[in-house]
Amino acid sequence: MNQRFLIKMIRAKALEYEALKELMPEGMKSTLEKTEKELADVVWHCIWDTGRQERERTGSTSGTADSKTEARQEEKRTHTRKVDIM
Repeated sequence: MNQRFLIKMIRAKALEYEALKELMPEGMKSTLEKTEKELADVVWHCIWDTGRQERERTGSTSGTADSKTEARQEEKRTHTRKVDIM
């Protein structure tokens, strides 16, 4: 498949999802947004752990940080960020 096609389809689905959320009652929408944030945090942790495991497996030192930097990254990791794919 064409990469541009896939990007446009993902954007279309994201816009469709946002439109559906606008029609939801406020209570349901806030619950859904909370769930989205929790899911984003879980995905971020999975990506982080996968990268860490890959570095350990390959013995790569690039991407590793001193303990203060790791502590700051851990603190940032616990806060959820909304990711815009558009």
